[in-house]
Amino acid sequence: GEQPWAVGRQQQPNFFAQLVPDEDTRSLISRSHVLLTLHQQAQKLCVKKLTSNNVKIDGRAVQKDEEVPVLNGSRMDFFGHDDRLPILSFHIHYAPTLLPAQTNTTA
Repeated sequence: GEQPWAVGRQQQPNFFAQLVPDEDTRSLISRSHVLLTLHQQAQKLCVKKLTSNNVKIDGRAVQKDEEVPVLNGSRMDFFGHDDRLPILSFHIHYAPTLLPAQTNTTA
């Protein structure tokens, strides 16, 4: 599969500075908040939560170090100290060809 993609203030500092200009609020996003992994053989995209801050996928709380599948059209919310109002929300959409069908290699 592909290498995992870490998402957080350390990996994308300019991206998060533009999306969340207030430094105090932005500091609620961890340096490494989540890890996205594309599992080609299992044909799924997964998110692993790396932070102790609240993260929800489609309204479901994700536990620290838990990896959950992300369906096309899923919503990922980053929260600060509580889970009432997200700091950021991402809607995840990917092309059907992102996860190609497995090919039969038997002759």
